[in-house]
Amino acid sequence: MSRYYSMYVTIKDADPARTEEIKAAAKAEWPLEDWYEHEGTVTASGDSNLCGGESEEKFAERLSKAIWQANGGFCTVAVHATYMEDLPYETYCLDEEAYRRVVENDRSSRTVYRNRYRCPCGEEWEDEWECMCNDRCPRCNLEIEPFESHEIPQKYHK
Repeated sequence: MSRYYSMYVTIKDADPARTEEIKAAAKAEWPLEDWYEHEGTVTASGDSNLCGGESEEKFAERLSKAIWQANGGFCTVAVHATYMEDLPYETYCLDEEAYRRVVENDRSSRTVYRNRYRCPCGEEWEDEWECMCNDRCPRCNLEIEPFESHEIPQKYHK
């Protein structure tokens, strides 16, 4: 039985002179791609199958052993295994009320906020949004947070 996994590998403090050998050894154990090297850390990821009943832990040991042998000694190896065949998920089945709200843009079901803004350039303004969000100053285009926000009762929505 095989199980489909995504593996993300982090290798720290390996011998920089052996990076190519380490990559080759790791690729021989798993089809790792997207190699990234930064400040003594090497990362890669890849998807494939664990076969023959091999556990995630046994795979991590097998991969680490290959990397250690290519490195000529110990380095930190972290294997992040994600089982791809049974990921958590959410199911959404929308009804006719949702259809009217989404398609017909039913404003009565939305929360609207009146946000007030004050820019360092001196400009003040207010606007209505479906969230308490930043806006751009109409005078200087600087992004500004609201200094005050109030929910507007539905009967007063624009």
